[in-house]
Amino acid sequence: MKIEQVKLKGFRNYKDATINFNNNTLIIGENDVGKTNLIYALRLMLDRSLSE
Repeated sequence: MKIEQVKLKGFRNYKDATINFNNNTLIIGENDVGKTNLIYALRLMLDRSLSE
């Protein structure tokens, strides 16, 4: 499976965001910009047991 794009609307600190991924995407940034929230959104999409 390859994730090419994620759209987040109203998820934690993301009001309306589109994140594009390529083969070598790194998630980096300052503190408090939403890196962990993005990882959690990906986990929710991939691990059905978290959404229960």
